[in-house]
Amino acid sequence: DEHGHRKLKYVHAWNWLDWPRIRRYLFEGSTRKEAMRKGSFRSEAELETWLRQVGIDTNQWGKDGFKSVRDLLREVENEEAQLELWGRHDGVSLLMRVVHVLQLRVADPERPNKFLVQSWVQTKEGRAKTINRLMSKKLSCSQVPFDEERFTQVAQTVLHAQLRALQDVHFQLTPGKPPVRGSMAENEVTMLSATLAGMHYDIEESPSFKGMQTMYHMYTMDIECIGLPTGDFSSIDFDRPGGPYAYGWRQLS
Repeated sequence: DEHGHRKLKYVHAWNWLDWPRIRRYLFEGSTRKEAMRKGSFRSEAELETWLRQVGIDTNQWGKDGFKSVRDLLREVENEEAQLELWGRHDGVSLLMRVVHVLQLRVADPERPNKFLVQSWVQTKEGRAKTINRLMSKKLSCSQVPFDEERFTQVAQTVLHAQLRALQDVHFQLTPGKPPVRGSMAENEVTMLSATLAGMHYDIEESPSFKGMQTMYHMYTMDIECIGLPTGDFSSIDFDRPGGPYAYGWRQLS
């Protein structure tokens, strides 16, 4: 007015939020503009050019423990993941590496409140890593959308591969002397039932591909099995590529 006073127009409120929640807010309201699948890229160079066009800096890829552009192309071509470009209402694009994961809550009906948790994994070279997660399997993007019948088939395959050769809790692979399929006694862990318990998605910054966001579509099934050991144990997986692998298992509430 004539005295130099200005009317109040806006009041801004600010909150401190963790980055995962901010990522979800940025994603909500976006629409998928493009999906890049098997056959979308003719070469590693073409994929790298496309990544740079959508704002991904690949200078550190393949260094300091990060995976390379070639690794991402291999994932896409093997249909382990697909790349989705999402658009926000303000015109900002969001690139998502999208993977689908089935996790299994495996329990013995006589101990229904205890679920099988993988505590560690060891390679045939002897390298071990702490895991601490439910039994899980990455699903092929070629079979989207999934249904309960498909989930049940995958669950049966995973159980057979990971719980066929059970060992005691102290078992370790000997580098340079991996066990041979057929040299170990096979165990009868039998699946009685499989029920889809729920599904959700999480968005996280990829630990493998620097600067890229990954959307995990998580599907959870409750599995009842008989033939599980009553205490902690280990197992050998001969079916996983690059194996055999040894796994450590605990049963937790």
